[in-house]
Amino acid sequence: MKKRLLSALLMAAVATGTLLAVPSAMAQPGPGMGPSPRPGMGPGSGLGPGPGYARTVLCESQDGRYHECRMPGDARRVQLVRQVSDTRCVEGRNWGQRGGRVWVDKGCRGEFADVGRGRHAPIRYSVTCESNDQRVNTCNWDSRQGTPRLAEQLSSTNCRKGESWGTDRRGDIWVSRGCRARFEPR
Repeated sequence: MKKRLLSALLMAAVATGTLLAVPSAMAQPGPGMGPSPRPGMGPGSGLGPGPGYARTVLCESQDGRYHECRMPGDARRVQLVRQVSDTRCVEGRNWGQRGGRVWVDKGCRGEFADVGRGRHAPIRYSVTCESNDQRVNTCNWDSRQGTPRLAEQLSSTNCRKGESWGTDRRGDIWVSRGCRARFEPR
């Protein structure tokens, strides 16, 4: 299933001449595929279009380890546009930028965009949080962004505030009962 979907995505990319973001689970090399040919472009990182900006890079700290990902072009100012990890990504603490690359560490996983030239639309902070096997899961929310609201339901299970999602005392998001959604500030 994953191979067929990946093949379809690649054929669409070739046909349209666009770069696509590949979910990291699909980007993992299989047996005999060997290591990635370029640093920062292997498992856990991919170039692709994002909502409201030209290109993004998915960069992930796997097993809490330091990782660098190459930004497209001449990145001058990088911004976290979507946090993927449960670990809160804090600039200067577990992610940052150095010489056209973004680095992540200590479990930070996120989608990053170059916002340094003004060619991108405004960036929206968002967090995707999911309940696996109907269990409660808590995802970090940066309270400096304001109060979260459900921006996009990603699961077939209904996500209802107070029933299958909400915020805890710290302001972090919790989900349950199979809810999977993307949250943005109000």
